[in-house]
Amino acid sequence: ALSDRGRDRYPSTIAEAELLAETKEQFMRRTIRWALNELARGQKAISMNQLYRVSHLKPRQLIENQAYVVEVATELDLPFRAGCPLAP
Repeated sequence: ALSDRGRDRYPSTIAEAELLAETKEQFMRRTIRWALNELARGQKAISMNQLYRVSHLKPRQLIENQAYVVEVATELDLPFRAGCPLAP
């Protein structure tokens, strides 16, 4: 975190950085999409183990974003492995 003194000294720089920075949700979605594309390129079915290893996200984070995982998997026509907790 930037101190108040830094905010006062560089207000235009801080404003520009805040404008360009992605939110945690945007980062999570970008990471999930990238990881699913990697699995699709390798023609691998989605498993929790594969997805968290490729994405470097925690299983809990993937479960919290299950709807988005399913949405992107559907777009990419990627199957889920049997028993995968992310499967619809």
